[in-house]
Amino acid sequence: MKKEVGMSKLQTELANKGLNVEQISSFMDFASKNPAEYGIDGAINMWQSVTQKPTEGESKENPLDAIRQNQAVPQQAGILNGQQPVKKDEKDSMWDSIMKAGSRANVL
Repeated sequence: MKKEVGMSKLQTELANKGLNVEQISSFMDFASKNPAEYGIDGAINMWQSVTQKPTEGESKENPLDAIRQNQAVPQQAGILNGQQPVKKDEKDSMWDSIMKAGSRANVL
């Protein structure tokens, strides 16, 4: 009796997680099997998927690592999409320095 109640409770929980009837029955078949029936490779795959730790000989790269690395590098100021910063010509830079010289900040 307890087993039936537990199975129905598990099926309800799986339905709440968004699994359809076919997926629930497939999961129930998977869960009811003895892990030894899957063999050593199946057991290793299950263990890795649960712990998310690859074995020593295996070095699977996470595809998100490259994105995280690029996001960690700040973009250089003044450069967008490979463009060079705009440089003012000599007349404009001279005029800017004249305008700055007359500001209240430069009063002694």
